[in-house]
Amino acid sequence: MMMWIMKSCGQSLLRKSKHRFSPDDRVFHLKGPLKEGKRRGGDKCRVCDIPLKKAFNHCDFCGYSCCKSCCYKLAPFMKDKTRLGVSCDVCVAKISIYKSYKKFKKAEYKLDIQLETEERRFASLVKQQEDTDSEIENLNNTFPAPENYDEEIISHQREIKAQTQRLEEFSRVSLQTQSLLDFYETELARVSEETKERQHQIVELDKEINDLDSDHNEVNYLIHEAKDELGVYEQNFIDKLHENTSIMTDSLGITYKQRMQHSIKISPLTNGLLKSSKMTSNSSSIPLNRSRKKERANQTSHSLCTNADGSSKCVIF
Repeated sequence: MMMWIMKSCGQSLLRKSKHRFSPDDRVFHLKGPLKEGKRRGGDKCRVCDIPLKKAFNHCDFCGYSCCKSCCYKLAPFMKDKTRLGVSCDVCVAKISIYKSYKKFKKAEYKLDIQLETEERRFASLVKQQEDTDSEIENLNNTFPAPENYDEEIISHQREIKAQTQRLEEFSRVSLQTQSLLDFYETELARVSEETKERQHQIVELDKEINDLDSDHNEVNYLIHEAKDELGVYEQNFIDKLHENTSIMTDSLGITYKQRMQHSIKISPLTNGLLKSSKMTSNSSSIPLNRSRKKERANQTSHSLCTNADGSSKCVIF
């Protein structure tokens, strides 16, 4: 790191012996640049040792001056590169080295602390190992191992291996059982949902059936009422028909008797007149009978029936 910094700085200044770095150099103890106008090092140029009548420029860190010719030839002041104010190349190099030195010291301090921690940990582990070895030795002295100790260990290892295999088998069966239980729980939940849907559908169907039963009962009630009213109208019609039939029969019988009596009174000389009168009477009675038959047919074919709600309907016999 130091060699790289020395190469990057102005080599014309670093070749001189008086610019070699020293840990006691005051630049390493400065925390910031000097005040403006303050200088150190007398009235000689730092590079060529020529007495100065008036300093052309001086470093803000070390305070040494440089003549005008040396400034033009060597350009020891690097404003744009260092960003530390007006300082010479030597001070820039010293400051960089000091910063690197501080970083190195911090890292060294951290490593020393870490090393001490690891040493204490290692010492504690060594102590634990020694305690364990001493305890094992005491146990061996107190309880000496039998002659077939290795065989017993091998048998115990075999038992442990067999138990481990059985546990693995049990765990596999347990996983299969758990998967089956999960599947059955899922199916049970699905079946319960379907059962709820079917029950809801059954309730809806029961409601519809009850509504249909009520409608059916109402229709039956209306049919019975209509039948009762129809029976009354039929009985009235039959009575009226019998009455009309008896009236017509009586009227026909009376007319027939009157005609017979009238025909007996007429002489044979007026036989032709009687025949003609019969024909005219028969021809005049035919349309009268036809009109009466039509009226009876209309009366028999159309009769009004009254419902329970008061509305009327036409019933055709």
